Amino acid sequence: MRVNGRKADRKKSNAGKPDIKNKDVTMLYRNISVFRFCGRRSEAGRRAAGRLIHGLYLCRHTACICLACICLTACGGRNDPAETKSRFQDGKEYLPMSNLTESDDGIYYVESIQEHPSDNGYMVLKYVDKASAKETVLCQKVNCKHNTSECQAVAEGSDYMGFMTYSDGKLYYMVSEYKRDNRSLYLYRMNRDGTGKEQLHVFENQMTPPNKAGMYKGKIFLSLPTMKASEDNTSISSAEPSLVMYDLETKTETMILDGARQENLFVLPCGASGDNVYFLEMRFMESPDEEPDEEPYCKFRQYDLNTREIRTVLDTVEEDAQIVYNDRILRLSKDHRKMYSYDLITKETEDILEWKENYHLIFAADGYIGFEKRRKKQYYFNCYDLKEKRYIFDEMTLEDEAYVKTRLTTGEYWIQKDEAVWLYDLSKDSWRKVEEIT
Repeated sequence: MRVNGRKADRKKSNAGKPDIKNKDVTMLYRNISVFRFCGRRSEAGRRAAGRLIHGLYLCRHTACICLACICLTACGGRNDPAETKSRFQDGKEYLPMSNLTESDDGIYYVESIQEHPSDNGYMVLKYVDKASAKETVLCQKVNCKHNTSECQAVAEGSDYMGFMTYSDGKLYYMVSEYKRDNRSLYLYRMNRDGTGKEQLHVFENQMTPPNKAGMYKGKIFLSLPTMKASEDNTSISSAEPSLVMYDLETKTETMILDGARQENLFVLPCGASGDNVYFLEMRFMESPDEEPDEEPYCKFRQYDLNTREIRTVLDTVEEDAQIVYNDRILRLSKDHRKMYSYDLITKETEDILEWKENYHLIFAADGYIGFEKRRKKQYYFNCYDLKEKRYIFDEMTLEDEAYVKTRLTTGEYWIQKDEAVWLYDLSKDSWRKVEEIT
């Protein structure tokens, strides 16, 4: 069984260093969280929308990679200097909860394991140390086999584990699982070393993971599937997603937008600044075989944490749907040949990059811009590093042969290749293979 480009039985790869060269180009911009550009009724549009909604890279029933700062030898509840100096603090910035997130020292990821074809399998939380590129199960128990729910790192019988973020020495994550014959969405928190696991909240009647989530100023913001009753209350059906806020301090849920009252609208949290939280409001995608009843659109809106007022800050097209960082987004020109930054508050623009080729999909993530092409039903990929100002591959590369998952704040890329994971430092042209501690 393959999970996340690797085999669950952890067979070793004999592959050597991948043959990848660099290509110089010019451009500037700082790190920004992931977003996608593309038309929605094309196949690329559906592909892009799927990545945007499901945490970009992976969804339920697959392995989920997440990055975060932990120290396996640290004491769980200790407030040490490393925690206070962490750049990952929800009190200072919006922290997306997704299947890829990063912190100072290490990498968390979730691996889906099925030991026998007849069983349901389980999910286990693992840790990769950035300094050594060694991985281990995030568990402190001696002689633990890490295959049942008795292990703090294992979610047994669940069909999803992910939507993680790290803040102030704590890891937050969600699990969709059955308890007492009911499936619900659970929010958990644990210490940086994997100890002190605690259940924080239960999102009742939620049978699937959220569409998108983020953490800001002690609050979790989620786009959650919504159910609504029929007029005669004899049945229920799915409705548009709701925008929900959960306060970690008061332990209360607030319905910001009720999906049952929305008409053909999709909402996603996408950033925050000051006392305002950004969210996207988009029309649902129609079937590719049907003509749309209305023109597609996308609105960037703000929710005021103090007054609870909602206001629109940008009325645009769906191609601009993305995470907001420092009140800025990146936008494509109409001919899809140039990218520029746009300030949602001041409306100022700045040219970022121009190109001549046509691409099937264009997207940006923390520290890089990705370009994707389709040739004979296969997808080819390259990405441009915003700091180094050059491409990491000398040409478009087959996605199945080398797949870039993310760029770390160290400048290294997490790349899946040859059924293994590599950490690639573009500035040094050096590769390190992620391997288990033996």
